[in-house]
Amino acid sequence: MSDEPLTPAEQRLASLLALLRSDAVRSRPMFVAGIMKQVRWQRFVREVVEAVASFASALADGVAVLVGGRPRGGSRR
Repeated sequence: MSDEPLTPAEQRLASLLALLRSDAVRSRPMFVAGIMKQVRWQRFVREVVEAVASFASALADGVAVLVGGRPRGGSRR
C-alpha cells in the first residue's frame, strides 16, 4: 500500500470491511453446520426423487411397448 493517508470514504470502507471480517469469523461454524445439514437431507431427497422418476419412466416405456407405441426415451420427431 502507499503511504498516502486514506480519504474519509476509504476510512469508512475499511471500517465496514473490518466489521464484516470480524463478524464472519464469529458466525462461520454455525453457518457451515447449517448449510451441511441442509445439503445432507436435500441429497437424500434428490436421490429418492430420481429413483422414483427413473422407475416411472421405465414403467411408461414398458406400457408404451406393450400397447405398440414408441418408448418415451427416444426423440420425438
